[in-house]
Amino acid sequence: MAKNKPELLAPAGNLECVAAAVRNGADAVYLGAKTFSARAFAENFDGDALKSAARLCHLYGAKVYLTLNTLLLENELEQAADTLRLACQAPVDGILVQDLATWELVRRCAPAMPIHASTQMSVHSLEGVRQLEEMGFSRAVLARELSLEEIAAIRKGTDLELEVFVQGALCMSVSGQCYLSAMVGGRSANRGSCAGSCRLPFTSTGDKTAHDLSLKDNCWAGYYQALWDMGVDSLKIEGRMKRPEYVAAACQSYHALSLGQDPQLDRLRRVFSRSGFTDGYPSGKRDGSMFGIREKEDVTAADRELLHSLAQSYQKEVSFLPLDLSLEVEPNTPVRLTACCAGQEPVTVTGEVPQAAKTRPISADEAAASLTKLGGTVFLPGKITCHIAPGLMLPKSALNALRRQVVEQLTETRSHRPEIPFARNLPKPAPRLAAQTQSSWGRFSRWEQLPDGWETRLELAILPLEELLSLPEGSPAPVEKLAAEAPRMLFGKEEEKFAQQLDTLKEKGITKLLVHGLAQLRIGKQKGFTLLGSPFLNITNPVALEQYRQLGVKEAILSPEVTAASLSRWAGEGTGWLCYGRLPLMVFRACPIRAKRGCKTCGGHSALTDRTGRKFQVVCHQKQYQELLNCVPFWLGDKQGDFRNLEHPVFWFTGESREECARVLKAYARGLKPDGDFTRGLYYRGLNAKRERKE
Repeated sequence: MAKNKPELLAPAGNLECVAAAVRNGADAVYLGAKTFSARAFAENFDGDALKSAARLCHLYGAKVYLTLNTLLLENELEQAADTLRLACQAPVDGILVQDLATWELVRRCAPAMPIHASTQMSVHSLEGVRQLEEMGFSRAVLARELSLEEIAAIRKGTDLELEVFVQGALCMSVSGQCYLSAMVGGRSANRGSCAGSCRLPFTSTGDKTAHDLSLKDNCWAGYYQALWDMGVDSLKIEGRMKRPEYVAAACQSYHALSLGQDPQLDRLRRVFSRSGFTDGYPSGKRDGSMFGIREKEDVTAADRELLHSLAQSYQKEVSFLPLDLSLEVEPNTPVRLTACCAGQEPVTVTGEVPQAAKTRPISADEAAASLTKLGGTVFLPGKITCHIAPGLMLPKSALNALRRQVVEQLTETRSHRPEIPFARNLPKPAPRLAAQTQSSWGRFSRWEQLPDGWETRLELAILPLEELLSLPEGSPAPVEKLAAEAPRMLFGKEEEKFAQQLDTLKEKGITKLLVHGLAQLRIGKQKGFTLLGSPFLNITNPVALEQYRQLGVKEAILSPEVTAASLSRWAGEGTGWLCYGRLPLMVFRACPIRAKRGCKTCGGHSALTDRTGRKFQVVCHQKQYQELLNCVPFWLGDKQGDFRNLEHPVFWFTGESREECARVLKAYARGLKPDGDFTRGLYYRGLNAKRERKE
């Protein structure tokens, strides 16, 4: 049985972009409100503009999805509910979320609203999608880093709708896992305010002009038919910050593909590209050809003539709906005009009573000519039937008025959707008790880092799963004080391997598991492990914390993007914070070191240097993914009183030696001030998107 044609989903930063999308073949549009959108610096939509966008989309038979897909802070639930209410009034056809607090908010306040899992949720595997399915999501927006083969495997294993990014900018990091902009400039990608720090110069070779963290724009045009054949539901174009001409060009290209026509990719490249396009992710060829920046030639390629031509494509209504009209003109009876359009109830309007003709009566051909003047509307002349009794006269102005009335009524009927029921029923998590005592956790990269006597200093030592698998039989290490760290990313068949490894760990007596995402959570829960949440679950508010607890996470390390003052108000027993460590600022699958130098000279540990000379370590995890570590470590040893309500100070050791780990633990126990370069992260300065934007 043939699969349905995939939805073509276009971006819109303003109403002009909505018009550019739907008038150039888009089946759906996604956009953001003025708050809680992952593109906070787009123009975005207030309540009236959102209604106008929804009406325009629905007029063209397209859907509209609202992105409510940023992390919420503790005091923002009320405002998020206000935005959700506007979405229900518009109404939109679905809400994209990242934060589990938003997920719970939609479920409680607008249970009829479809919920889509934003790519910010970092779902990149079958088990992650299955977890979303169990949670009641209607669609998953898959991570951009997946290959065509990996998407096909997910498609075979779930009935959930799947959405795939096919065109536009590529983040260097897996979405939802980037903290570079936040830590460097106070603008959080998880809060919709990314500064694009990865587009600045970074080098692994000493070339100060290199941009080793900048990828070309994504292009899956060559895989359109394959995505259709495998049953992907929605093909998404990135670009809510881009001009309407780009939206028009991208929609034209992918609409042409749906018709088996030439997509004119060279024209799309001229409108916007970064040194051309890449298909590195769908092909699985993640090499140096994926990297590129926006050169002068890219900027000047979009000439005035091209942009004018694209603008012309959306500035007027596009006629595409055949409209059947039936006119009845009888003596002593008001004129009747009935309009029929596919999928809608017929509309009948009446006009004046026709007069006896004094000179020349109106003919059927004359009446039909007036009725077919549908220009400037979405309707095309269909079957025109005129039943006119002999000897009657009707002014053309009267016919034109009848035509306008039926068009207006059909337009209103087609544009209108009933509001989605909304009830202000905000989730209220139970108060969390302040911790009575504190017990430290240490996360280590390898066995050799654990200092002598660690058992007395740490309640828990967390090590990568592979490290614990090497634990010899009869080892003196107390297994009750050990926890396994799940791989940060699980792609394809790695999930099966991971599940098998957990079985082996349980045989060794290890029953605690640190999870970074929904896939690891689901597998770990099925295997009976006690689940600990990593900081990369991005828990920034008490409602999200409660939702993860309901999913099986017993204790959690909270997001480092929350201030100490905020944490002190709502975090308590069973929560932890990063007190030391070089925070992984990015996790990526297109390795910049491999792209420039190859793997032979790397050894799994290399570095990138930014334009100021600061070095950021790149750590490779079995060539499956890489992490970019901050250039300086957190240090909060002298600030412990500000976190007294939380239970677990967490040391995130990465490349430190055994001696350095011992020194850090000892200094923290004594409450010493930092020695050398350090950062407090965002615990004290917080996020300041408005200030950074002005600068």
